[in-house]
Amino acid sequence: MERFTKHFVISDIDLLKSQLLYWGQLLDVFCWLDSNHHQDLYSSYDAILAVGEKASLKLEVDKNAFNLLATFQKQHNDYLFGFLTYDLKNDVENLTSNNYDGLNFPSLYFFQPKKIIYIKDNIVTFSYLNELKKEIEPDFKSIHSQLTNVKKKKNHINDEEIKQRIPK
Repeated sequence: MERFTKHFVISDIDLLKSQLLYWGQLLDVFCWLDSNHHQDLYSSYDAILAVGEKASLKLEVDKNAFNLLATFQKQHNDYLFGFLTYDLKNDVENLTSNNYDGLNFPSLYFFQPKKIIYIKDNIVTFSYLNELKKEIEPDFKSIHSQLTNVKKKKNHINDEEIKQRIPK
């Protein structure tokens, strides 16, 4: 899969991370990965935001889930972001569980993003599918316009009460 990339130099990365996270949440599908300033030999990026869904694979528990994921990856030959849930253990071994699932996530979900934004040091790289490359500049401006929204959100006090499901 061909992607178009454009680089920007940013002075305030922490602010940009907040703006990116806020902007990503406005979209239907996004994945945010952040190293939280942890550096090691295996870190290629400080943060990554993947947004938009070009294609996706969403499965409930399936005895063929990993093969289907491998096929999906070969078909799209691009970055995939997503998750595997605990119950996929049943695909690997003859196990079962009947745990409460209040979230109702699928057992496996991966998507090929339309847009990926990487942060490394003070360089931000936009990597968009070729057909979307004209959206980089407007998206960059939109992300930077999130400044007032980010400040408002940081000052917002959440009145939600968290209730335990299982007592001590």
